Amino acid sequence: HHGAQCFDQYWQQLGVTPLPTGGRHARHFADLAHAQLLDLHCAAGRPAQVIFAVPGYLTRDQLAVLLGIAHAAPFRIAGLIDAALAATAYSTLSGDILHLDLLRHCTLLTSLHAGAEIKRREVRVLPEIGLNLFHERWARHIAERFIASHRYDPLHTGAGEQALRNALPGWLTALGTRPEIHARLQGPRGPLQIALTAAELTERAAPLYAALDSALANFDNATRLLTPSLALLPDMVHRIPGRTLAPEAVGAGCLTYLPHIAARPTNVLITRVPAPEVCTGRS
Repeated sequence: HHGAQCFDQYWQQLGVTPLPTGGRHARHFADLAHAQLLDLHCAAGRPAQVIFAVPGYLTRDQLAVLLGIAHAAPFRIAGLIDAALAATAYSTLSGDILHLDLLRHCTLLTSLHAGAEIKRREVRVLPEIGLNLFHERWARHIAERFIASHRYDPLHTGAGEQALRNALPGWLTALGTRPEIHARLQGPRGPLQIALTAAELTERAAPLYAALDSALANFDNATRLLTPSLALLPDMVHRIPGRTLAPEAVGAGCLTYLPHIAARPTNVLITRVPAPEVCTGRS
């Protein structure tokens, strides 16, 4: 898992910078991205053409590297669109909108306006608030709880740490619908269990929640659109009133705009689209 910690930032660091440790199969971050791109294409059933819905943090140079990698792949690029724009278009909201997305290494705030057209206005990256940081705090907290209750530290061994990290997303999903759950891990002499509450996890991540609150203070009047990754965090939907996007929003938005995307040059990132003529009442 240490390798994953080193290399799961390659989409953020997309480029031909050599990897920190020379790998046998990958020379730089672009090689890793290429390998994952082929895996994703395979998992999607090997479509002949692909739309890239990209996060707003990618720079012009990084987009150029992405297109370069994709040109060596066995599919045609239909176009590039900002992912927050695609999701917002699918939501059929109007007026000022703030799209919030929680990624592994940052939170992305995308300010948009939807009228006769839907356009991206501003992208703000919050590198101090990423899903990894939430998980890090919560893994340590849960380990402390297991130590206090059972004298067992899951973070003491690689296998224990992996088991805890594998279980964490499921626990978080469960805590999204109820205030307390039983968290169970396999100890050296059998299964061990603690009662875990959403309130204690929220308290443990208080600095991250506070940082997000202060970043949002600049966007007072906009309707909030939360991606599921953010909405799933304990207490988040109560803290940030707004709409939670459906998991398929980005993909469905891309399909809605397929003719528009296909008519644009494939190397130009689309940051504005016409408003859908017919509001179908999707949510």
